[in-house]
Amino acid sequence: MFLTRRKKNLFLVPVILFAGTYIFFHASFFDHRWEPLQPLMNADSEASRLLKFINLYHYKCNNTVNAGNGSGFHVCVDSTGGIDLDKMLTLYSVWSPGGSAFEKVLAHNYSVQTYIIYSNDAAEKDFKNVNNTYLIKTSLVANDYHDFTRNSYGQKTINTIMEYSRHSHMDILKLERPSDEVDLFEVLHFMTMDKLLMDIRQLHIVLVMDTLGEDYLYSWYRVLYNMFYKQGLRLYSTTASSPLCLQVTMMQSCVYWLSWIKDPGDQVFVMHPPADLGTRELEEKRLLNYIKSTKIDCNRYLRMTQDSMLTTILPPLDWGVCMDKPHGLPEHNCVTVIFSPDHETQLQQVLRSHGCRVYSYDLPLEKTNPHTLRSNFKLSRSVKQDITKILRNKEKISLIDVTYPNLDWNILSALLNDGILKNVSQILVEATLDDSVYGRHSTILRQMYSELQRLEAQGFKLFDSVPCTWRQGQQRRKGKVPGTFSCYKLSFIKGKGKALKFRKSS
Repeated sequence: MFLTRRKKNLFLVPVILFAGTYIFFHASFFDHRWEPLQPLMNADSEASRLLKFINLYHYKCNNTVNAGNGSGFHVCVDSTGGIDLDKMLTLYSVWSPGGSAFEKVLAHNYSVQTYIIYSNDAAEKDFKNVNNTYLIKTSLVANDYHDFTRNSYGQKTINTIMEYSRHSHMDILKLERPSDEVDLFEVLHFMTMDKLLMDIRQLHIVLVMDTLGEDYLYSWYRVLYNMFYKQGLRLYSTTASSPLCLQVTMMQSCVYWLSWIKDPGDQVFVMHPPADLGTRELEEKRLLNYIKSTKIDCNRYLRMTQDSMLTTILPPLDWGVCMDKPHGLPEHNCVTVIFSPDHETQLQQVLRSHGCRVYSYDLPLEKTNPHTLRSNFKLSRSVKQDITKILRNKEKISLIDVTYPNLDWNILSALLNDGILKNVSQILVEATLDDSVYGRHSTILRQMYSELQRLEAQGFKLFDSVPCTWRQGQQRRKGKVPGTFSCYKLSFIKGKGKALKFRKSS
């Protein structure tokens, strides 16, 4: 009898394992959350995704210097994100025959100290009479820790070359494919792992489409993606060997010149890379993933007091305003700023009943085209003067509320551009996902996602997110918000302090 029962139990083990595996993959397959860096189904899709990535710039550089007629690179000299070519700069270049214009222009015209890494003897002749150039003969390989021969037999890594030259960083780095045996994306991958790209002010790379295999295309996409998110590099220029190489899909033998700058700071608008193929559906998924995934828990919310006369008028709601110390709304002497076309909002009444001073503005922006570049949105002079006066008195703004249909994202951009939020503890934004002109367009959704990421870069964490309609007479609900709405009330707080409990990112 014992043996029979044991046999039955052994028979159930593979059945349970199979059922568990099926449930796991079934749940994974039908999970509609957007996840980055997922390999796509075929080479055509990988090529389209990679082409979309290199075609859509992250940063708009208004002033560039063309580095010679034989080069596809443009050096950014913007005051915000560019470099000053009149200063002492260091350039490292992994050189290949036929590509000397970039180095010669910078070394000769701008006196940039230029280090040429080469394996072909033609470099010695090409740079023989060029001032400010230093030749380093070696074969460049990736810093793969599993390759024990990487610094022997006439080959070196970027790490070893920098140690040899006694340089802690490079101002400018230009990379071409080192050899037929070494792919450039391998070199970049290990430089990313070693965090060598984080201190580079400008990076210029040559991407050659030797093959259109899906693994090759995915490897390039992954390394460019990680350069943005892990190394803080921003693409600002792409040129190609033929105009056809930038249209529809990639072709074999196409050559691309990609120019990047170091992140210019959180007061400068940076457009994030597209969500995979950049379709409206994928951009919407990524944005909603962010909106529905709070990063911090708030334990106490602002509510109506029992003895307030307003309780007879207003429903018993909380308002997405956190009261937790140290960055929550203080019990006394709180200063709040409201951007709204309404003369008096319910939230203003609640804040006043709490004892806050409320400053309200109904025309907060300078007169600009509502669909101009986000980096150009500015607060009006009078509003900025008022806020500056508040901050000059060494007062901190406890809360900013933006409830302004059709101008909500523009006002948020202006606050980020002007650096006002560095002195603010909380911000509430009634965020509309449908643009008044373009609707729910993929580019508009990507801009919204980029602004939320910039808000996070300035120290804010999302702690509350509910549909706007839930504020109108409904009790606030906890937990995940089901379905998709056209407007969300988003609450952010400065993400510091022991009283706040951080959640892991979903």
